[in-house]
Formats: sequence, C-alpha cells, structure tokens
Amino acid sequence: MTKDDILNEFPNFEENIRNLTSLDGVRYFYHITPNNAEDIINEGLFLKENRLSSTTIELPDEFYDDPISYCLGERGHGYRENASIVLLGIPEDEVDYAIEQNYSERGHWNEFDDPNFVIPSQYIIGYIDTNDFSINLNSDYILANEYDDLKL
Repeated sequence: MTKDDILNEFPNFEENIRNLTSLDGVRYFYHITPNNAEDIINEGLFLKENRLSSTTIELPDEFYDDPISYCLGERGHGYRENASIVLLGIPEDEVDYAIEQNYSERGHWNEFDDPNFVIPSQYIIGYIDTNDFSINLNSDYILANEYDDLKL
C-alpha cells in the first residue's frame, strides 16, 4: 500500500491523525505491536519496567509533518508487516503517574514473566491498523469526548 493508495481510500487520514494528536496539554506516544491491538485497548499496555520509554516512543515532528510516510516507515518490511501503531495521549500533569503497578494476571503478553506494570486503557487513544490504515478509536480514552468531529 502506497501513500497515494491510503489517501485515496482515507482522504481525511492525515487530518484525523493530526486532530487526534493535537490537544494542548497532552503528550503523545506510540507503541508498535504485531499482536492484536484491541487487546491493548481492553487490557492496557503492559510494561516490564516503570518507564514510558521502555515500550513507547514520543511522537516526533516527522510524524506530524507526514503521518502516512512515518507510519509506513515504522511498519517497515518483514516482521512488522502486520503491525498496528497504538497511539497514547497522556495529559502532561499525569505523565509521571500514568504507569501503574500491574496486579492482574497475564493477559495478552509476549513474554514468559508476568508484566510488572501497565499503562491503563484510559490513556490509549486507539490504533492504526497498518494493513489497511484504518483508525480504530478507544471509547474509554480519557479525552475521547474531545474528538466529536472526526471524519473516519
């Protein structure tokens, strides 16, 4: 799938992505997973360490400049071919407290040991399915009501 293919199928893709990641007072991160991103929306994003940088990357300027090309680059070729890009939006005053101790049993987790920490679902905006570039929103996202005018 090329950038032109994506724009033909989803003409509002870039506008929607920018709208989803442009609220004042919010820091935005992403996580790439070959697993079912719906599980992350439902269970939260599990972490081994108590650091956002252990499993997320803060959205760089290149993402905002050209969201489609950036997502295509992160998808890469080969092992990420079926990946989803999970978007997180955390209010600035909650970033230091967004990670919680995980007390639940292992859900959908790709390691042998149970995850020690979790970023709750309330901070997950949704995900981009890089197979078809659809945007799938999380209705439980803490700021979901801010996105009423999206043209998905």
